[in-house]
Amino acid sequence: MSKVEIQSGSGNVFADLNLENPTELLVKAELARQIQHLIEHQQMTQAIAAEILGIDQPKVSALMNGKLSGFSIPRLFRFLNALGQDVEIIVREKPLAHAKASTSVRTMRRRSLASARLRAIWERNQAAAVPRQLRQLSENNDRTSDRDSATESVIQGL
Repeated sequence: MSKVEIQSGSGNVFADLNLENPTELLVKAELARQIQHLIEHQQMTQAIAAEILGIDQPKVSALMNGKLSGFSIPRLFRFLNALGQDVEIIVREKPLAHAKASTSVRTMRRRSLASARLRAIWERNQAAAVPRQLRQLSENNDRTSDRDSATESVIQGL
């Protein structure tokens, strides 16, 4: 039986995989994770998220599936802002105990007006859908009514 060697990670899976720009990849992944959380927490469809973010639904799908090559960090910041989140960048001196400086994304969770704003957008979209559905029903009824009138005329002519 072969022996499995275990190594501890650096804290950045992208660096551990020797990918180019591992810090940028980690930051983008964490920002995307926050966006995914907000969309899922609000129980938004991808279509509604697309409207809020100002992108099309396939791009929301890519974002939700971690396909981030088409998204820059500033663009992800704009998405977070559109979802009612403040993005704050803090630059501080590295602690003496750390060998290297680092980059990280931290989240501060608090109940905010963002939930209410997103819910209002969702409700507005739902409200717009109801009149559209009613118009379709009305048009269908009008067509049925026209057919019934034509049929009635034919029957009376007999």
